[in-house]
Amino acid sequence: LLEVLQVLDPGLNDQQIAGCFNIIGLSYSGAGDHKGGLKYAKQALAMRQKYCQSSGHLNTEMATSLFNVGLGYDCLGNSRKSVKYLE
Repeated sequence: LLEVLQVLDPGLNDQQIAGCFNIIGLSYSGAGDHKGGLKYAKQALAMRQKYCQSSGHLNTEMATSLFNVGLGYDCLGNSRKSVKYLE
């Protein structure tokens, strides 16, 4: 999906790409592949953290990514790691 989007719109910025990673992660998790979902949620989070550090402010997308990573860890049974992202 991400490769197709980049071909169709090569001008995607990092925030838009992070949004795509987020959607891909939710799709994996929804299909029962929580490891795959967590992988993409973490990629979205990394991109959004980089953006927030350079811009100097947090945004709702950052909160969404933190929540999705925490949820991913919870779905995998790792509540200790989950809480770190959900607090």
